[in-house]
Amino acid sequence: MKAGDTFFANVQGAHLTIVVAGPCPHGKVLYVKVTSDLRGIDHTCPIDPGDHPDIQHESFIHYGEADIGDATALDSAVTRRQVQMKEPVSREVLQRVAEGFSASEHARPRYEDFVQGRCSCDKRR
Repeated sequence: MKAGDTFFANVQGAHLTIVVAGPCPHGKVLYVKVTSDLRGIDHTCPIDPGDHPDIQHESFIHYGEADIGDATALDSAVTRRQVQMKEPVSREVLQRVAEGFSASEHARPRYEDFVQGRCSCDKRR
């Protein structure tokens, strides 16, 4: 997996997930989900129909649920059909999502560092 890739976990009600940055020297990637559930979600980065083929109505990046994961493990999940790859996001959308990590009050500082190329994989969340 690499920045710009998108996928759905093969579970009921899964949200589109965007790989925002990486892999870093430790083989990790930063990813974040897209949601249309507006309860408690900040509106830092709207994702609209046309930004991605799987977005059917206004949605938002859920910065509070971002995470760092192992790129190889995610690739293996694709092979095992636990994850379904989708069309990558455009460079413009990827940049907008990445910039939101510095604007959202829900994003953890280490994730903003990861987006900026400062790997902190060996630090606690």
